[in-house]
Amino acid sequence: MSLRIPSLLLLTFLISACQVLEQRWEAEEVPETERTEEAETPTDMLGRLPRAIAHLQDGEIERAEMLLTELVDDNPGHRLAVRLLRQLHEEPESLLGNKFMQVVVEPGDTLSEIAERHAGDGMLFVALARLNNIEQPRLLRPGAVLRVPVTVESPVEEGESAVSVAESLLAEGDPEQAISLMMSITRDGELDEREQSLLARSAVDVTGRHLAEGRIDQAGATLDRLESWQASLAEDAAFARQRDRIDAHIALGEAGQAAAANDRQAEREWLLRALELDPDLAVAASALEASTLVLVDRYHELALKAWRAHEVGDAVAYWERVLEFDPDFEPAQVYLERAREVQRRLEEL
Repeated sequence: MSLRIPSLLLLTFLISACQVLEQRWEAEEVPETERTEEAETPTDMLGRLPRAIAHLQDGEIERAEMLLTELVDDNPGHRLAVRLLRQLHEEPESLLGNKFMQVVVEPGDTLSEIAERHAGDGMLFVALARLNNIEQPRLLRPGAVLRVPVTVESPVEEGESAVSVAESLLAEGDPEQAISLMMSITRDGELDEREQSLLARSAVDVTGRHLAEGRIDQAGATLDRLESWQASLAEDAAFARQRDRIDAHIALGEAGQAAAANDRQAEREWLLRALELDPDLAVAASALEASTLVLVDRYHELALKAWRAHEVGDAVAYWERVLEFDPDFEPAQVYLERAREVQRRLEEL
């Protein structure tokens, strides 16, 4: 999915900015002697990292660097913040290697997804942006040609803190980044219940947006990225339903191609498959109704031609097909009864 600035993320940023200003004003009003020396809470610390990542996506490097530096100063063991700062300070080649190839940005691609596919870690999007002189990673343009690493060894992050950050990213409206972060820390391990729930919710959120915007292939590709965890994720009811919804839309697309090729039988089979996967897919139900009418008319006409040509066996077969499509089609019911009677008499001769 192309990186854009969702209204929810913008609103979250504005609210966060106001909260920061309020905290500064309060700090100015409280005498030095009345201030407490309590350590920053984990929630406060996690709130800064998602904002820093959002700044990086928007190309606001100074703001991101300030937040990341604060995080590292307050918590030197914050590995993800350290890694993001390294991407700002070190040459991209030192992190991505020296062997590169070119790829074309497809509609719906994000820099994090490209980093995940070609660098093995979606959180390397900053280094990838610098390598390609991309000022605003969120505004990645389809058709752009990017240099990406051929191979790169990606370190695995500390699980618990990174999972918490991913949860915060999802809560703040950035599920793509949450998925990239989770994949970078769980690539070689099993999913626990918390990780499974987070990945499932993020995937449902991202693919729901893809479906709403008609980008079915991108929705399927997002779930395919999670192939290593499909078995465990399938236990999550919402994820399983979303998988079926996406497959239903894919089947609907196949039905459209069959209709364009005038293969109405194949169209019907794909539409039935789509409705089997997602009974609430109204467009598939409407298309099936229209396709059924076409098939009923077509086979009824073939049956009439066979009947008039005294090809009774073929006529019976055609009318039986008509009633498979529409058991209540009265002309086929009447003609089929007559044709079977004639067929029975012919067999007795």
